[in-house]
Amino acid sequence: MTFLGETELPADEIKKARLLVTLLRDEPCLLILDGLEPLQYAENCSVIKGELQDNAMKEFISSFRRVSGKSFVLLTSRQPLVELKKWQTEDYLLLNLKTLPHDDGVKLLQALDVVGNDKQLHEISQDLNGHALSLVLMGHLLCEHHNGDCRFAKELHDLIYTNADSDA
Repeated sequence: MTFLGETELPADEIKKARLLVTLLRDEPCLLILDGLEPLQYAENCSVIKGELQDNAMKEFISSFRRVSGKSFVLLTSRQPLVELKKWQTEDYLLLNLKTLPHDDGVKLLQALDVVGNDKQLHEISQDLNGHALSLVLMGHLLCEHHNGDCRFAKELHDLIYTNADSDA
């Protein structure tokens, strides 16, 4: 919040959340809150699965939604954000980006300047289960260490196959 010009922060977390909303309303900003899952109840918790545990974050989301302003907030979580599901409109878009379709994985690798034919790039996307972050990391590794040549992806065998059954 000091970045947005606020020098005195309230001690109360709810008041901090409201202050942040006010600051974002007045000053154009992109706020990225990445990885909210530690603040959520587990998905397998039958009654409150995925709901935010953190009251200040709940207040922030609720308050930000009610005000029009110049800022954009991007929230990410590996679990569905229950509090946002009911708000999907043209102003609030929810996307499930857990995995990419392999054709999009090919496009992502190409955008990262990975060199290879569609079949080779498709195979890399399949090997990484369409996991977007893994594809980005692989793309950067290939470009930085192998001039973008996709054939070297197989040399990173341990990276690709260690967790073959997981999302990553």
